[in-house]
Parts: sequence; C-alpha cells; structure tokens
Amino acid sequence: MDIFLAPFTTHVRLSDRLLARIVSFLFLAMYANAAWSFPQVMSFMLATIFTHQYKELSNSFDKLLAESNERRLSDSDIATLT
Repeated sequence: MDIFLAPFTTHVRLSDRLLARIVSFLFLAMYANAAWSFPQVMSFMLATIFTHQYKELSNSFDKLLAESNERRLSDSDIATLT
C-alpha cells in the first residue's frame, strides 16, 4: 500500500502515515468501484438505446404497413424507415 504513497512521501515527510494510508485507500476503493461499474453501466445504456431504437423502427414499420394498400412495402418505402 505504501507504493501508492511514494509520490507524496518523497515531497512530504510524514512520521505517521496512517492518515495518508486511509485517504489513499478510500481513493483507490472509489476508483476501483468506478472502474468496475463503468462497463456495466455503459452496456446497460447501449442496450437501452438500441431497444428504444428498435421499438421506434418497429412502430414506423407497422404504421407503413397499415397505410399500405397491399400490406407489403416497396424498396423505396423500406429505405424511408431509417
């Protein structure tokens, strides 16, 4: 744990390093927690965005099919979905 205190202990002489160890432990624990949760949160956000876009595309596809007389779409209609 003292390896994380090396930049501080070279500039500041401390006789008792307990407070510095506690502060560095809290900082490292917060950093590790953020580094662990960030990929999970990003995956959830991307899944939410893609789900929303898929639902919007599905709704517009259903709307175009309902407005179509033959219940089928031409190539130009499919190009307008996106």
